[in-house]
Formats: sequence, structure tokens, C-alpha cells
Amino acid sequence: MFIHVSPRSPSSSQSDVGSQKLVLVQALRVLAALIVIFVHAQVDAAHFAGPEGFIPNRALPWEVGVDIFFVISGFIIVHASRKLFGQPESRRIFLAHRLIRILPLYWVATLAFLSVALVMPQALNSLPPTVSEIVASFLFFPLTNSQGLAQPVLSLGWTLNYEMAFYLVFMLAVALPRERAVFVVALFFSLLVGLGTVFSLPMPLSFWADPMAMEFVFGMGIALARDTKGRPGIILRAVLVYVAIYMLRENLLADGVARVFALGVPAVMLVMAAVLGPEPRLPPLLGRAIVLLGDASYALYLFHPMVLRATRLFFAGTEIGPWTYVVIAMSIAVAMSVVVHLAFERPLTRYLRRAWERGAFSWSRKPRSI
Repeated sequence: MFIHVSPRSPSSSQSDVGSQKLVLVQALRVLAALIVIFVHAQVDAAHFAGPEGFIPNRALPWEVGVDIFFVISGFIIVHASRKLFGQPESRRIFLAHRLIRILPLYWVATLAFLSVALVMPQALNSLPPTVSEIVASFLFFPLTNSQGLAQPVLSLGWTLNYEMAFYLVFMLAVALPRERAVFVVALFFSLLVGLGTVFSLPMPLSFWADPMAMEFVFGMGIALARDTKGRPGIILRAVLVYVAIYMLRENLLADGVARVFALGVPAVMLVMAAVLGPEPRLPPLLGRAIVLLGDASYALYLFHPMVLRATRLFFAGTEIGPWTYVVIAMSIAVAMSVVVHLAFERPLTRYLRRAWERGAFSWSRKPRSI
């Protein structure tokens, strides 16, 4: 009950690859995206408050959604790359898969934002971006904008600037055996964060040296721990969830505790509780729904600001309350993300994967089967 012990076998190791959907991880991805949207929806909800005003819900530091994403990313990248470690052409294959997964939808979302900025600038809360800001956004390069913030054109894309840096470092190490590759990546970010703590680094090093980058390292460690023989039983997993929620309710961030500890540690506990144990047996329909929403969480994260703003403009002048707006806007955002994922993201990703495997891109050759 406390520790579940299961022997590893080559067959189980090979079957448990990245293509297998981990339902609880998918559920965490949905949860992380929803709480990020919840934060942003409450900002627009203030426009529907009456004379009594609007007090946002701060039962938890909802910013933790981003930290959960980072820990999940570290875990998934190691988990899904099992067959790539130490293999020929692993760097090229890993980078191609990551670019195909991340670039198209992010670029489309950025173009959509720029279109709105051109046609309806009054709908935005920021100044028009400069050419250098636009170029840096498409290249995932951290750049201080005209407002003094290290944000891309699509402001929430700042998290992807961290993600892409992590992917590039991981790509360089993936040709090594797995444990050694994880050690090299962990050492790199530990040294970078250490330098950023001791010295005042220039941009973009100061951006990448933020201690939040260590959350990717924590996720990688969880992936290694998942393959050990001893795993937490249901009681210890429940304790991890309880302690994580307790820490979040205490809101250590407000007490000046560094984010990597105040939010990163609870995020690590939640991911550990989700992956360090057997998958739950769910009704097939529920399992498929969770997997679908998890797959659509990237579209949900990228496009929700535009949905929230459009919903606010649509209901402007009406008498709906702020919390009614939050429910309606979040529901529309979730529905929209599923449509975008099924109608655009999934078929485009499959098409680009197949084109790459056929060697359709000039920078690629037909990959070896791994």
C-alpha cells in the first residue's frame, strides 16, 4: 500500500514509451491550462463588476499552472525519448519532432494576435510590437519589449522561450545514454542558474538563468524515478497531493519564498503523485475525454487570451456578472481548443511528421527506425 514494487522487464520498458498516453499526466495538463485561464479570465471579469467591485479568487496561487507545465515537460521529454538515447541521428529526430509539435500552432497563434493588433488595436492592452520584437517572438528568443518586459508578441509565449531553450540543451545531450544525458542537462541548468544567482547576467542569459528552469530538471528526475522498482503506493501518493495543496494554500510566494520552492516543489509533488504508480482504470469514454483534453491543452493555452477578449467584447454592456463571464469564457475557450486541435493541430502535425519521414524537408533525410 505504501510502496508498490514491480520488477522491470525489457518488454515492459519497451511498451511504456512516449506514444502511450498517461491519463493522469493528461489530466494534470488540463488542470494546469485551466488554472492559467482562470487567472486571466478574472482580469477581464472585473469589467463586469458592479459598484461593489470584484475581488479575484486567490484561494490558491493559480500561477502554479505554469510550474506544473514545466515539471511535466521535463518528465515527458525523458519519458518519450527512451528509444532515442544513445542512438544515431537521435539529435536530428528529437529536434524535428519538437519543432513540428511546437512551432506551427505557436506561429499561427502569434499571427492571429498580430492580425488583431493590426485590425483592432483598441482590443489589446499593449503597444504595437516592433519588427525586432516580432522576429524574436517567432524565433523563441527572449527580448525586452518596449514595456520593459521579457515577453514575446504573444505575451504568454514567455514560457515557450524557456521550453525551447530546454529542448535545445536536451537535443545536444540526447545522443548520450539516458542517465548520462539527464545528468548533463541537469548540470548545465544548475550551473546556469547558479551563475544567475551570483552574478548579474545580461539578456538573454539572465532570462534563461531564472531558477524556474530547474523545474525541467525536477521533471527529468521524476522520469528516472518512475523506472525504479520501488514506487509509492496509493497512501504516499495521496500524501504528496495533500502536502502540495497545503503548501499552495499557505501561499509561500506571498511570504517572499522563491517561486521554484513555493510553487515548483508542490508542482513536483503533484506530478510525482500522477506518474509514480499504476495508471487508474477509468471508463473508456472518460479516459478518451481526458486524453483528448490533454492533447488540446496546448491549443487551449495559446488561444485562450483571444477567446477571453472576444467574449468580453461580445458581452460588453450587458448585465452578466463577473463570475458568469468567467464560466462562459472558460467554457468557450475549452470548446474552441478541442476544435482547433482536431481540425487543425492534429492533422497538421501528422502531415508534417509524414512529410519529414519522407525526407520532404531539405534539411532532413529519411530517419532511421528507432
